Parts: sequence; C-alpha cells; structure tokens
Amino acid sequence: MAASVQPQHALDDRDLVGVHWAGQTSVGYPLASLRDAGTRLLFGSDAPVSPLDPWQAIGAAVDRTDDDREPWHQQERLTVDQALVASTRTSLRPGERADIALCGADPRSVRGEDLRRMPVLATLLGGRITHRS
Repeated sequence: MAASVQPQHALDDRDLVGVHWAGQTSVGYPLASLRDAGTRLLFGSDAPVSPLDPWQAIGAAVDRTDDDREPWHQQERLTVDQALVASTRTSLRPGERADIALCGADPRSVRGEDLRRMPVLATLLGGRITHRS
C-alpha cells in the first residue's frame, strides 16, 4: 500500500484542526504511524495549494513545525532519511540513467529553515542536466 501525502498540510492546517477538530487530533497527519505500519509514503505538494518545492515537504515531515512552536504531534516526525525516501521516485543503479539532485549541503546536517531552503546546485533527469546554478 502507498499513501500520497502532503506533509506541509499538517503545518498549514495545525491551527484550523485545533479549533474545529480539537478532540480528533490524536492521529493528525500520521506520517510515522503510516510508515511504521508498512505503508510506502509518497510525498507531494498539492501545488498550487502548497509550494511545489520538495524541500518544504521534507522539512515539514522532519520538523513538524515551521515557526517557533513545538513540533505538532512530534511522535509523527520522520527522519531526514525517511523523508528523502518518501520524496524519491527513482533509485541509482549502475548503468542506468539517473534522476538526481545535487544539493549544496548535506540534508542530514541541517534542520528547520536551512532544510526548507536547501540549495540545489544541479539536477539531472534521465542522465541529462536540466538545471545548473
């Protein structure tokens, strides 16, 4: 089973859920619970409702907050590695053309806004350079 999820919605809806569904938030955006149950997570943005930038989804899943408040349902946080897997649709195998992003920093070494603003130096699609900064 796979679940297409938009982690940024958890942060966008946080206040609204607290007002309208206050008694029903025990499993609000259960990313870790779904993953732990064996569900494959597939991150998306739901653009144009949420930004298309995949680093927004990764940051939302890892930090579960995008302001000074404590993480919302922090037990549902994912690790950076788990969030990267959920954001990836291909894998690197010898001899295959690659779809990759070359980042300006190691995603495992940053958090918060730095993760959300991850610099992308280059992208390759099918082994062809499609972006270079």
